[in-house]
Amino acid sequence: MLIGLPNTYPAEKLGPKLMAFLAGDAELAVEHIKVEDLAKANGEKAVFKALDERYKPLERNKMNEALKEFFFETQIPSAKKGRRHLQGDSVPRFGSWRNRR
Repeated sequence: MLIGLPNTYPAEKLGPKLMAFLAGDAELAVEHIKVEDLAKANGEKAVFKALDERYKPLERNKMNEALKEFFFETQIPSAKKGRRHLQGDSVPRFGSWRNRR
């Protein structure tokens, strides 16, 4: 929304313009910001900071993501790869006797 504005749009108006797009819970999260702070250059950063504080990730979400990665996205290497690795052989031996004459 802000990126779609022309580059001639003054920096002092970006904060109030961003506030015009907010509604509901997001609007309540930024209502404590003073109009003077919004009307300054980089006033939109105050809005983004307030929204980041309100909607920061919860600790339980981080734990859920870690558990999901551990149980569902971690892959166990196959036994064949493990055996080759332990033997120090990088080329599989299956079928090598057929090629010899």
